[in-house]
Amino acid sequence: MNYYYLIATLPDLSLEQTTTPIDFEEAIETIARNLEKEDEKLFRHLFFPYDHRNLLALVFHQYHEMPLPPFIHPSSIDEETMADYAQHPYNLPDHIADFLAAYQERFSEMSMAEIENQLYARFYEMISATNDHFIQEYFAFERELKSIVSGVNRSIYESYPDQERIEDSSISEKLSREGVGASLLTRTYPFIEPLKEALISRDPVRIEKMIDTIKWDYLDHASYDFFSRQHVFGYTLKLLMVKRWNWLEKQKTQDHFQRLTRKIRSSSTKLKTEKV
Repeated sequence: MNYYYLIATLPDLSLEQTTTPIDFEEAIETIARNLEKEDEKLFRHLFFPYDHRNLLALVFHQYHEMPLPPFIHPSSIDEETMADYAQHPYNLPDHIADFLAAYQERFSEMSMAEIENQLYARFYEMISATNDHFIQEYFAFERELKSIVSGVNRSIYESYPDQERIEDSSISEKLSREGVGASLLTRTYPFIEPLKEALISRDPVRIEKMIDTIKWDYLDHASYDFFSRQHVFGYTLKLLMVKRWNWLEKQKTQDHFQRLTRKIRSSSTKLKTEKV
């Protein structure tokens, strides 16, 4: 189905919009209401990463005594349902329910990285079987990008943690060393050099802005019909990025944001030794 009217009414977006009058919750609800039933089901996939963060926050709080952060919105699962994950896992999306069935009894024995990796293994498996090429390709690209970030960090810092991650290890390994493989990847992914500069800076805001810029450019160049559901999905992903930066802009004026930035910079300096 083509969404001529819906797309025509959507406001223009820019990643530089750090302040905007857009009501993000209302915009997302409007998009969801105007989608066909099957398209709306696919639309929910865009919010699964937020569901994962909310679930992991609960698990890490319960099993690893981590502070419980505020519930993240928007999400495909409401806060009450998510809080009840242990008692009623099958109220959750299938890949999350399967993950809980397989690992919930072992959470106390697993590291936080192991728990997160197993959740995302189920997620990527589910995405690969999704009946929508845009969703498949976008999350595959996002996974590649995580591998690239990991590989570039290894090429910069000798002591970068070598954890088992749900990523493309071939990309990460090629980037972590000099040679033909790394050169070919740099030509395939021209954003690697500016990404490397951002990572070297150790500035968390600059790094996150660079990663979002890479995702934004990917969406700008993705191939799909302008009035298709895929265009609506791409717009929504951009909307979520703008929403996040609006929130960060508000936090800038608060002491908490300043302390967080200093803490990340400090821990990054202590953890990583830059190669000469």
